[in-house]
Amino acid sequence: DAWRARLARESEPTVGQLTRVRSRLDAQLRSTRSLLTEGSEPHPAQIARVQARLRGVRRPARIGWTAPAFGAISLAALAVFGLSRPSGELPLTTLPLAGSVALSGEVQVEANGTGHATGAGQAWAIAWERGAVSVAVAPGTGQHVSVRTREAEVRVIGTQFVVDRGALGTTVSVAAGHVAVDCTTGEHHELAPGDEAECLPVTAAGLLARAHALGEAGRPAAAQLSAIEQGLALDPGVALEGELRAARLAPLIALGEIDAARLEAATYLATAGAPRADEVRRIAGRLAIHAGDCPAVVEHLQALPELSPEEAAWLDRCRHR
Repeated sequence: DAWRARLARESEPTVGQLTRVRSRLDAQLRSTRSLLTEGSEPHPAQIARVQARLRGVRRPARIGWTAPAFGAISLAALAVFGLSRPSGELPLTTLPLAGSVALSGEVQVEANGTGHATGAGQAWAIAWERGAVSVAVAPGTGQHVSVRTREAEVRVIGTQFVVDRGALGTTVSVAAGHVAVDCTTGEHHELAPGDEAECLPVTAAGLLARAHALGEAGRPAAAQLSAIEQGLALDPGVALEGELRAARLAPLIALGEIDAARLEAATYLATAGAPRADEVRRIAGRLAIHAGDCPAVVEHLQALPELSPEEAAWLDRCRHR
């Protein structure tokens, strides 16, 4: 204990004392600091684990330094590690994204929709909900940026890309550099400049919205039908299943699958309290007219509250046949 007694009598630490303190701090923080550099892409969850590790670092046993000596050594240790706050508090920031936002000097975001970014320094994670977000990352600067939607996660270091989330799902297009896209449904894409990838919705409601959006965009009926089939495979519940089955009618008719459409209409109408019953009855009645099936024409059209002149003529004709 002679060295402790000697330190207690001195008001300023020596160079050797400072060196020993730095070595001790280095040894204690080495494993934690390695967590910050392992892997290519820190995630908020990893940052949280590092914070927990830092809080758990045990302080050196208290020795009898005078206040001036301890203060000088503490300031020196902070200077060594570049810290201006306690080591257990990493300065994470959450920013709403709207318009043009600079996450750092090397990361520029143009947001037209709804989302936010969380991170600090060279690591940022964007949670994107709706609309299009364009991200430009200066290459070779060590910036780590990811964009996550319900359908996809996009990881990048040094590039320019756009993530567009809407009724169709999440679409990623690359202008420069390379990105990795992991779809929630399991597909993985490596995109180069000019490439584009689409990650589909992962809920029945999302797939129904996709089917409607495909129809409004004039996309092939087969693509609409595929989205609906995927939604039905997710066990969507009675109400949503009815909506999906009603949505199947238009693409089936467009594909010329009249018998399948008639069966689908009958299945829907057999559901108690079907909210689109009149709409589906009208379709079923017209399909019956097309097939020359008078009993079905009468069954469906006579149950409608209003008829077009053509429908009324067919109903009268079939009743008297």
